[in-house]
Amino acid sequence: MTAKEMFSHTAKLRGLPQEQIASFVDNLVDLMDLRLRENDRIGQFGCDLKRAVSVGLALIGHPKLFLLDNATVGLSREARDNVLRVLRQIKTKNGTLVMSTTSNTELEALCNQLVVLLEGRIVHLGSPHQLMSKYGSGHFATLFAKSHEAMEYFLLDSAAKFMLKTFKSKIFLKNKSFVVLHIPEHVPMFYLYETLEKIRLRNNITRYTVSEVTLDKILIMLVKKER
Repeated sequence: MTAKEMFSHTAKLRGLPQEQIASFVDNLVDLMDLRLRENDRIGQFGCDLKRAVSVGLALIGHPKLFLLDNATVGLSREARDNVLRVLRQIKTKNGTLVMSTTSNTELEALCNQLVVLLEGRIVHLGSPHQLMSKYGSGHFATLFAKSHEAMEYFLLDSAAKFMLKTFKSKIFLKNKSFVVLHIPEHVPMFYLYETLEKIRLRNNITRYTVSEVTLDKILIMLVKKER
């Protein structure tokens, strides 16, 4: 069966008036960027085009609620951008998207409310903007202890306290083997690295890392924090 035939049969099953089906399907083919392959069998399609057909089928009947599971995973950049474009149009027209995703791109493009789940527990409920407002500037500095020994933990804890006092930073995540601190944006990078190197030598820290604060890093750290 071709994509066009699949759209037409689904439109009939969902009760669209017969006289509207042809024009509706024609518009849907264009929307999903399938015009060049509209008469090819779906079985010949790659993953990108099959996903486009799936999203197109979900649009038939003008539903107000869409349930999506990793809608763009495995797609090429071009196909992903096309699916996101269509989903943004749905959202603009007051459609509601409920989606599970591991994609930061999907989050930033589509979501105005975010639920972070860990082993069936809600560990965050709110908007992506709320998370970014809380942690979205500055850097994450992570210090790693050499072992789980009590003395190593004491040295790691001492290093963390020194960082808190020096940079007015906050502890984002801490356990016996490493600590993650949120460093304010105003701290110069050269001073941050200089201080970290001194701490590494003085407190027997095995290594350290510094990374920019991004939404996906916040989510990863948040899940680690709750484990």
